[in-house]
Amino acid sequence: MKPLNEIIEFIIIKMKTQLISTALAVTVTVSSQAALYLQLTADDLGLTQGADVTSWTDSASGNVFGLESGASASTAPSYETNYNGSGHAAVLFDGVDDFLQDTSLAGTTPNTAEMTVFVVGQFVSYSNTRYLLSAQNNTVDSGDNRLRLAISGSDWRTRVGDGSNIDTSGDAADSDHHVFSIVSGQNATNAVVMQLDGSAILTGTHGTTANAANLDRLNLGAFSNVTDSTKDWANGYIAEIRIYDTSMTDAEINTIHNELSAKYAPVPEPSSAALLGLGGIALILRRSK
Repeated sequence: MKPLNEIIEFIIIKMKTQLISTALAVTVTVSSQAALYLQLTADDLGLTQGADVTSWTDSASGNVFGLESGASASTAPSYETNYNGSGHAAVLFDGVDDFLQDTSLAGTTPNTAEMTVFVVGQFVSYSNTRYLLSAQNNTVDSGDNRLRLAISGSDWRTRVGDGSNIDTSGDAADSDHHVFSIVSGQNATNAVVMQLDGSAILTGTHGTTANAANLDRLNLGAFSNVTDSTKDWANGYIAEIRIYDTSMTDAEINTIHNELSAKYAPVPEPSSAALLGLGGIALILRRSK
């Protein structure tokens, strides 16, 4: 017979596995009009804890995010196998020089006037301005194709198209895990709304010239290229990114938000009652010897 501690450990692992399976049993229904353009999911990488992430393939369209051309391997972010205690993975950017990008997006993405973006992640630390997600032209910071998720000082920031930066005020930012969403052009307007865990925290506009502009270069973990003068590295995690090619309704946004919230929630430890049950099993096993 196996040692008692091994038997109890095995039972606890089985219980946690069941809890994870239950948490993932989420049915998601979104209008067929909301086509998924891009999806980056850290789970798909299947790497070991702490491994370098040198490329990350979008499962929706096959776009490949990688190191900047000519950059050293030290600029690769690292892999976290158990983000937020959820049992799911994330990519960790160190806030020093970690950076991934895809420069092949021009003309293929949703235009910035009508799109919905979800980002699951967190800023580990923040000061000044730090960009977890940033899009711009390959050579200049073009107004038409901006897309930003950032912290500015101690406040949240977003920006879409040629609209202005939209910031919160009053030290609203934090270093917690969140599901972020950004919707541009809802209800056929030029409105931009950023939500934090299902609640709107920023509102503004995407400007007037965004209507004809697609995303061009999409950067993860920094504002711009490693070799550019402006970097604004983010120290934070990205577990998943989704970009849809339409302005979702509130109901559709809530559906995706609820799915992602459930997926990346911490897996609870076995209950006290369950652990008491294990104690009873241990007593029976002792007496049976």
